[in-house]
Amino acid sequence: MKRAFTSIIDNLKTTIVDYEYYVNFEKIYYQVWNYLVELNILNLLIGSKNIEEDFIKIINDYPKVISVLPLLLAVTKFDIPVIDHYLITYNFKTKSMSNNEYVNFMKKTKLFDLFENNKIKNLVDYVTGIVVGLDSHARKNRTGFIMEKIVENFIKKTNYVDFFKQIKKIDIANKYGIDINKLLVDKNNKEAEKNLILLLKQKSVYF
Repeated sequence: MKRAFTSIIDNLKTTIVDYEYYVNFEKIYYQVWNYLVELNILNLLIGSKNIEEDFIKIINDYPKVISVLPLLLAVTKFDIPVIDHYLITYNFKTKSMSNNEYVNFMKKTKLFDLFENNKIKNLVDYVTGIVVGLDSHARKNRTGFIMEKIVENFIKKTNYVDFFKQIKKIDIANKYGIDINKLLVDKNNKEAEKNLILLLKQKSVYF
């Protein structure tokens, strides 16, 4: 047992990540594409000399651009609560607040400064960078999927078991003659669950 444990420890790899672990660019391009029209309309504000007036004109003519404003602050929800003497919850799902309220938000979050003083050149590129940063939070989920693939490859190499990443109960019944519904009438019945696992092992089925 000691030798086996030592062998496992000695052969551990420093990482399991692959090239797709770091950034899911397909997902990022899709998210940015969804806001492409709105972002390009807001590009008109870059370098504006009358930014408040121009902003009000844009949100009146194209109210849908409101929905993209939280993303400029790396926020993925449409309701943004702020304490400003009292609690204000800004709604960006639709244009449901006054022009002055949205102007106030843009001024106090420094978003007007971002546009007015040419601190960015293109909103599409800017938001792409933001979404890349937000996507890093999904890495912990990707490690789980990567580990699943590694384990799956090991199981498939054994060549003596049937492997299913997912399988329906009806398919188990048809292929192996096991009626899971009868075995697990009571979901809290641990004994039935244990018997099912033993039966599946005997049938050499892995999930």
